[in-house]
Amino acid sequence: MVSDPVAAIDWRQRAAEITIDEGIFVGGEHRAAINSTTKVLRSARDGSKLVDLAWAQAADADAAVVAARNAFDHGSWPQLHPRDLGRILQDFASLIEQHRHEVDLGTAHRVSRALRVGTVRVSCYEEGNMAVPFGGVRLSGFGRDKSRHALEEYTYFKTRWIRYA
Repeated sequence: MVSDPVAAIDWRQRAAEITIDEGIFVGGEHRAAINSTTKVLRSARDGSKLVDLAWAQAADADAAVVAARNAFDHGSWPQLHPRDLGRILQDFASLIEQHRHEVDLGTAHRVSRALRVGTVRVSCYEEGNMAVPFGGVRLSGFGRDKSRHALEEYTYFKTRWIRYA
């Protein structure tokens, strides 16, 4: 019988050890929200204040997208050897797996509702099915070429009727 790893965690001890960054992380640094908006994050247990959390607005999301695009197009990422890229992504996946018990499902559901298309995976990176497209739109369209739905994008029908007589 497999024991429940979540039930085995001393959550009060974990909560006492957690530190919460106050800023948002954009362009490789923690910073305040563009308009300095914050929200008080309170403990669900007793209502005590945990932190004044930077509260991102649309302009912050736009700045994050620009920073990510710049890093991807002009930073060190596109210059790395594919083996190094793979190692970084594997290390990132390992960190996600290592901290899966810290995932806030509410955030995952809010992110999922905000997406036009795509896939949100929570603690299950390798889950999926080749029959289901998962990609995005515009520059983030990678992955839409999976499944029978891709036929609509890549197939053009042409019919020729020829009589040999």
